Amino acid sequence: MRRSIVIGSNGPEGRHQLQFAEHDAKKVRDALGSIYCGFETEDGIGITSQVALRRFFRSAESCREEDTFVAYFAGHGLLDRGDLFLLFQNSDKARLMETGLRADDIMKAMNRCRARNRVLILDCCNAGQVAAKSGLRHEEPKAAMKDFGFTSESFEILLASDVLESAREFEALKAGFFSATLCQGLTDLWRRADRDKDGSVSVTDMGDWLAEQAARHNAKAERDDVVPIPIVAALGRGKTYLTRPPGSFPYHEIDMADGVPGVVLPLAPFEDAFAYVIGKTPVTNAAMKKSLGGWPGPRARRHDGKRWETQTFDVFSDPDFGGDNQPTVGITIAKARQHCQWLREHMRLPLVSPPTTQLWDFALTGGDKYQDERPSAHQSVVHGMAQKTAASVNAVDRSNAFGIIDLVGNVWEWCVDEYQWRWFCYGNLGRANESSYMYTFERTAPSIVGGTRNFRRSCLKGSGFYDAVDEIDITVEGGDIAGGPDSEHADVGFRISALIPLTHLPKEMREILEISHPLQYKGARKLPVTA
Repeated sequence: MRRSIVIGSNGPEGRHQLQFAEHDAKKVRDALGSIYCGFETEDGIGITSQVALRRFFRSAESCREEDTFVAYFAGHGLLDRGDLFLLFQNSDKARLMETGLRADDIMKAMNRCRARNRVLILDCCNAGQVAAKSGLRHEEPKAAMKDFGFTSESFEILLASDVLESAREFEALKAGFFSATLCQGLTDLWRRADRDKDGSVSVTDMGDWLAEQAARHNAKAERDDVVPIPIVAALGRGKTYLTRPPGSFPYHEIDMADGVPGVVLPLAPFEDAFAYVIGKTPVTNAAMKKSLGGWPGPRARRHDGKRWETQTFDVFSDPDFGGDNQPTVGITIAKARQHCQWLREHMRLPLVSPPTTQLWDFALTGGDKYQDERPSAHQSVVHGMAQKTAASVNAVDRSNAFGIIDLVGNVWEWCVDEYQWRWFCYGNLGRANESSYMYTFERTAPSIVGGTRNFRRSCLKGSGFYDAVDEIDITVEGGDIAGGPDSEHADVGFRISALIPLTHLPKEMREILEISHPLQYKGARKLPVTA
């Protein structure tokens, strides 16, 4: 987990009270908690020193070894007898031990924190005293953490000023220079702050960015407006990322008309205009009922241990299979296609379809190819060797790293090849600028419209609840099962994939998708496009 605490105070009342420290802290809190950074943030803004100390200790001690922990303070930093004190609204210079927050206590808490990677950010005057007193200075290579009493992999500090330097805030910015620049590097200008161009902003990147921006400001500033050059102090090895680490992707749901959310996948946009989305769960009975609108539901065949039974049962009314939150079963390609068409028309989307095999595989593994590992390696828990399907809704114990549920072990799921998937893309694809274009298909397309014959190349992925998941191949060609694409087996269902216009996504999501890798199609060819 990525954890942070943000503390800010304008300090005690008087002519030296700061104007923007608490405002700066709120901006940093929002930046760290944004989709760009993904921190769970503890708020310590506008509080007394005693409350700030308790919250800081609580946040530091709540971390686990696998966590990243960031602590931030904006406010007054006062030097007294060689100690740095952070000041709050109740601080009294005559009683600093009681009413201030001693920087040494912060360092002790950072020392005891169990998080693997730790970052301290101080936007205050005299901030460099923390590094000087602790023996921390920027050096290459970094010193061993154990030499300073730390057990984590890295401990890094970003400081707005050195000893006897004053951090600056400006009326024109309505902010402190250091914190305003920090927020820019965490959000709107993160690509510029990403100095090594690895797709994320590390502490080292941020230190370089802050120093560069301070130097640029000073080159044009009047003498009284010069700001300190920020300091980076570091110990340990490896990188700590302030924005999401390379390869990390925020979870984002799309509300779908059938009630089953779609999950945005970390793939470069399709045709530079659409995000790839896959169903969070298989299509449920409740979702199927919406598209059927009162028409009879699917019928399915059970397996008696030797063969598929001839007699079918009504899925919606069956006590083992008819729960609203269970995946709908007995699904043929034709039934899956009807539901996708209903969704597409109700949501005015360019495409809703069963996923391609490549898209389904990416949703399971994130693009990693582990030939020797079983599917359970990519999913916390799988549902298998049972007598009925399990409810998919809220089954977080059966989700994978993307938050997608039941890709393995509840029902087999229909997948199509790229050509069939693009056939579902019939009609206009609206661009953000309201221009549109249409796919032109080969002469075989009408035969696809007429029935399921040309869907014989479809396949099933994932395995069903009857199966011993660790012992089977999770891909089966549709033509190799009894009944083929027209089968009505009690362990066959489907989930949707869709194309969502980028304009429907938050700005931050669009920027992250732009640096994602494209979906790989083996031997795929593009269909012709006409304006």
